[in-house]
Amino acid sequence: MSHPQLTVPKRGYLANILNVPPLIYPFQYNPTQISESKANTLRSSTPAATLSSALEATLGFAGAALSLNISAAASGFKTARQKLARTLSNTELYDFNVEGPRKFSFKFVVDGREKRPGEPDRRRSDSGSVLPDLAIIRSFVFPALADLMDLASAALGPTPEGRVFFKKPPTCLLVMGSRSVEGFITDLKITETAFNADLEPTRAEIEIQMTENTDSISFIVDAFKRIGLTAYNSAYEDIGEVLF
Repeated sequence: MSHPQLTVPKRGYLANILNVPPLIYPFQYNPTQISESKANTLRSSTPAATLSSALEATLGFAGAALSLNISAAASGFKTARQKLARTLSNTELYDFNVEGPRKFSFKFVVDGREKRPGEPDRRRSDSGSVLPDLAIIRSFVFPALADLMDLASAALGPTPEGRVFFKKPPTCLLVMGSRSVEGFITDLKITETAFNADLEPTRAEIEIQMTENTDSISFIVDAFKRIGLTAYNSAYEDIGEVLF
């Protein structure tokens, strides 16, 4: 396929439009890879068990089931299962403890020596400097300017963080196609790899690690979207293969 026939991909963004000033950074070159991770922690739930206690728990479950005591039967089944498992194997048993946040990591490049289609002249100078790009990206990890609501709150009383004109770093919205994730940038690494005659960087490699903010509209929307996609696309036709 010749280059003129290639479809120009949509741009991804890093953004926070409520910040002062608004932060809107379109990727010059979209990340070629985004890594997502989520770790949940477990706690030990190992009951002491012998063969006699396993049989006793099993009989208790059977009695609750026969009496149609659903709650007791469910609890009894779990206890019987755990004690029988503990009897057959001396390994630790675990249960869910704490849900961990989603984390994202990605890399991208910015090169001031190339102007992409649709970029305004103010975003690219003849010097090729990428300092304006880096200023926007760095703004996601440095304290932001307070807005009018922050100043009004400070005038009425002390702020929780003891800051008046600056507040904590803003959240960052990662937009890539249908993906929209708001989070906190926890690690930012900038590697400047080329410079102009004034020793200003003209090319930089950016590495970002971000932790999702669950107290956000994007998280709630994404949760419903995930549930909907799962409900529609689950392979119900293979349920027999799973069971048997």
